[in-house]
Amino acid sequence: MADSRYGVRYAPLDPIDFEARPEMTHSGWPMSYDSMRRHYEAANELCEAGPFEYSPTGWTEGTDGPWELDAGAVESKVFQFGPRDAFFGRAVEQITAAPEHQSILAGATAVELVASDSTAAVEAVRCRRLDGATITIRAKRVVVAGGGLGNPHLLLASNSQRPAGLGNSNDLVGRFLQDHPLIDGGSLRMFDRAMWPRSTFYDMRLVDGHSALGYLALSPAAIREHDLRGLSTVLFPRPSLRRSRGFALYKDLVEAARTHNFGMAQARQVPRALMSADYVPTAYRKSSTANRSTTASVEAGGRTCRTANKFARWEVIHQAEQSPDPTNRVTLSRRTDRIGMPVLNVNWRWSEPMSPRRRRPPTRRSSLGGRRDRTRRVARRRRSSGDRDRGGHRASHGHDPDARVPDPGRGRSQWSPPRFAQRG
Repeated sequence: MADSRYGVRYAPLDPIDFEARPEMTHSGWPMSYDSMRRHYEAANELCEAGPFEYSPTGWTEGTDGPWELDAGAVESKVFQFGPRDAFFGRAVEQITAAPEHQSILAGATAVELVASDSTAAVEAVRCRRLDGATITIRAKRVVVAGGGLGNPHLLLASNSQRPAGLGNSNDLVGRFLQDHPLIDGGSLRMFDRAMWPRSTFYDMRLVDGHSALGYLALSPAAIREHDLRGLSTVLFPRPSLRRSRGFALYKDLVEAARTHNFGMAQARQVPRALMSADYVPTAYRKSSTANRSTTASVEAGGRTCRTANKFARWEVIHQAEQSPDPTNRVTLSRRTDRIGMPVLNVNWRWSEPMSPRRRRPPTRRSSLGGRRDRTRRVARRRRSSGDRDRGGHRASHGHDPDARVPDPGRGRSQWSPPRFAQRG
């Protein structure tokens, strides 16, 4: 079983992710994998993950190793997990341990980057408090580390010297927004139950004190040969479909009763919830006595020989990769927040080759921007309520800033997500 303190999932981008591929429009990064590797290694150590090794090598201890698969199509890889407090609690401890060299400015939000007269370099950061007070901090070096949404938000809002925002002369800041949609891949049943203990490589495990989870991925050779997008697959141990569906419904009914929203619609679902009556005591006993999720989860692990007889199937979840789309972007709205910062609009849709409805692809906007993500809401209904601990979004910028992209409609903006860090 894995250590429950480990809740942040890590995996670096693959070399193929950096390549400009002729068959994929707007693909490629302005840096190479080799130039990024040393930074990945440093980040791996800073985040207190294991060694910088994401192939099965070194992660097979206590298992029979990965499955023997067609190496030309699918390969096995590893996610690593780091402690939840590596970024926050321990980072604050390091800062406060040497107060003479650093200081924390609380209650202030960066609202603008102040550049030199030529706008070739940032010289200061302008911050604002809720009471309206403005603070300007000058520095030799400024690190912008707001993530895939925060970075373009601040760059676009820094428009007093450049009307389009800093670094946005080619109208690329905020463009190519990407998500990694979770796709329900159905269930996988092994008729030979001896395969359960032989599949512990794909379980959440501790190896030399570090948490790891094996998963399946399309090989670079298959991606190139068939013009595919990246796809990773994780297997989750589950009870039978009858128990899973009934128990998920049971939890929803309990929540409806707790919040006084139990009506006739919920009452009609009671007979279906009773289908899992034989599993409810087991699930809640596991939750109360072992501090584990009421359904099997990534964090709990549980596909070992000792517990394999408790599961009937694997739930298959695919994490898909989108094609780069310049119309997926973040922009600034005309509304402002309490400190006068323009509110961020997030405009996103499935790429056309992936869209389940080509005529009306689902659109997603942030709660600040308007419409919610209809696609993810459908996905949530398909997954059981106990499976909400594994999803997450990630974002970054992954396009050559010197390449101009024509605006196909009204103003758009860019970002695309790395696979290096994700909340687990």
